[in-house]
Formats: sequence, structure tokens, C-alpha cells
Amino acid sequence: MVGKCKYCSVIYKADPNQNAIKNLKNHFSRCSQNPENQSNQTQTQLIFEKNPNNEEEARLKSRVLNPHEARASIAKMIIMDELPFRFVENANFRQMMPVCCPTVNMSSRITIAKDIYQLYVDERVKLKEYLVYACQRVCVTTDTWTSLQRIDYISVTAHFIDND
Repeated sequence: MVGKCKYCSVIYKADPNQNAIKNLKNHFSRCSQNPENQSNQTQTQLIFEKNPNNEEEARLKSRVLNPHEARASIAKMIIMDELPFRFVENANFRQMMPVCCPTVNMSSRITIAKDIYQLYVDERVKLKEYLVYACQRVCVTTDTWTSLQRIDYISVTAHFIDND
């Protein structure tokens, strides 16, 4: 006999002679996708969302402030703008963050470095899955050169044809 969570599809063994479905009952109380476990005390912010078809038209919308989403956005900003990790320790940046998103706790450049590394790991997994399922072959070429300042560079280029 087995029991299956209807929210996250985790399967638990259910022995009718011993614990019946005790494992599944315990799982329900801590299942992250169970709506009863969702916190109703999340902070929301009212924003005006513009209509992309009509610039003059806007509607009021409630938005949940998510500190994880804000930290990921800061990590992407540092990557795209080629900012140093110590940018998050800048006094002006620290003064601005509580105004924009008070739930974000930006502690140090080490924290942002960990966030950037996690973003790299996530994107790497996505790229591997895409290459496995969307194409049959990948051709990799490399090139090296030296700049006028005598700095050596290497580039790696991947060519592939996907299913589309």
C-alpha cells in the first residue's frame, strides 16, 4: 500500500499493520505546496501596471515583495554591468536598498558572490538540459589571442542546430 501527496506527488509507503498513513499525514503539515501551509502574512505592495497596448491605461495590482527575487536581480545586475562584488557594500547602495525593498538583507560581497555562483550553477543545468533535449550534436571551437596590453584571451564557441 502507498500514499501519494496530492500537492507535490511524493509517494510514501503505508503499512496497514504498523503506521498506516502516518508518514503522509506528517508530510502534509510540512509540504511546501500545500495551500494550508502558505503564509498569509506576506507583505504586498500596490503598483500600477501599464497596458502594453494603451500607454494611458493602467490598472492597480498587488505585488508580493520577494527578497530572493530581489537578490537574484542584484546578482544579474552585477554580472551584466561588470560591477565588482564590493558594489553591494557601497554606502549609497545600502542606503537605497531599504527604500526599494525593505525585506532584502544584503550583508556582504561574499553573499552576492554566493548568489552569483548559484545563478551560474542554475544556468549551467538549464543549458545542459537544453543541449541534451533540443539538439543532437554540438561543435565546439576555441580561439586565443593577445591584446595590445599583452593580456591573453581565449574564446569558446559552440555551434548547434536545435529542434526548431
